Amino acid sequence: MKKILYIMLLMSNTVFAQYSFNAGNNNLELSGLLNMNYNNRFYLKDHPDNKADVFKLATARFKIEGRVSNDYEYKLQLDMARLGYSGDGEFPALLDANFTIKKLKFTNITMGYQKIPYSRSSLTGFEHQTMWQRGEVARGQVFSRRDLGVVLSKDYWKQRVNVMLGAFTGQGETIMTDVTGGDNDASGKLEYVGRVELSYPSKFKYNETLDLNHSDIPKISLGLNGRYVERQNTLQTLNKDPYGLKIIGGEKTMLGMDLAANYKGFSFLFEAHNMNVNPTDKSRLQGLNKTSFNAIGSIIQLSYYNRILKSAFTARYDDFIENDLIPNSTMQTLSGGYNFLLDGYSSMLRVQYWYRLDRTQTDTYDQIRIGWQQKF
Repeated sequence: MKKILYIMLLMSNTVFAQYSFNAGNNNLELSGLLNMNYNNRFYLKDHPDNKADVFKLATARFKIEGRVSNDYEYKLQLDMARLGYSGDGEFPALLDANFTIKKLKFTNITMGYQKIPYSRSSLTGFEHQTMWQRGEVARGQVFSRRDLGVVLSKDYWKQRVNVMLGAFTGQGETIMTDVTGGDNDASGKLEYVGRVELSYPSKFKYNETLDLNHSDIPKISLGLNGRYVERQNTLQTLNKDPYGLKIIGGEKTMLGMDLAANYKGFSFLFEAHNMNVNPTDKSRLQGLNKTSFNAIGSIIQLSYYNRILKSAFTARYDDFIENDLIPNSTMQTLSGGYNFLLDGYSSMLRVQYWYRLDRTQTDTYDQIRIGWQQKF
């Protein structure tokens, strides 16, 4: 382990810099993000396949952001480490390809491939996460985190209230891959999403996952969101959609809430989600006299940042039930995390340990992941 830490520290010697170019009212910014880690799993039984014990280039992102006066914005973000992969909800090859019209007084309009405005965990960028992986329900294997579509957004009360309404293809990340070839479901219907946030006493940004400034006044944000879609066909890529829930034939409604707070170096996050599915494949109903089933998940996370040590300590509990009609199907995980912020989030050591509380599944395993994040 000491050797791995030493390698990660050597990799962090580059200096963070965001490059900006200005020409009149036009502004262009170039930036990047590199993450490398080592992953080690601890299986409950003899397991002949240890391919997950490996060094990984988790991200190699390049981002272009621009602004024309205060009227238009655009963003393009690629992850070179993921080129050749398809449909990965948490780490896709294409992260952003969109533009925003801000000139209208009554709303901002964002068009293109973008994050779906649902779930604070999902909307928080990976570079500001305290752990290597989001909670199970929000990491892109239960619901799609990105899609091609249009979002209308508007903030009120000095940005304390934010309202977002969106319409998307409903195909999620696969809309930009050869899995769908860019085609919609045979029904031709869209997915509709809405989110409302209320923060106090000021706007609570998604990147404030740690209370780096040790706020003297408690800062709170409450988010409520929902999404609805109808699909004619089920589209499942097993390695990226192990539960068969992301694009499922039938009617799907999802409701969720999240609560975040920062105070005196402590950061708290709670999320709860319920997905109701009326499937065309009635075998998902387990032979019961039911018309639908629910997939349910939650996340509870608490962090503390020590300014003297430049260190953050995080504890998280998350659970997920993929089908509430199946008895004893709850997945439960405890995670412990540590971050050493050499230069804030720009140059940071990230460590996460997963402890599986559900020991009934033969392939259940614990694991540890350690690595370095570098922005440029």
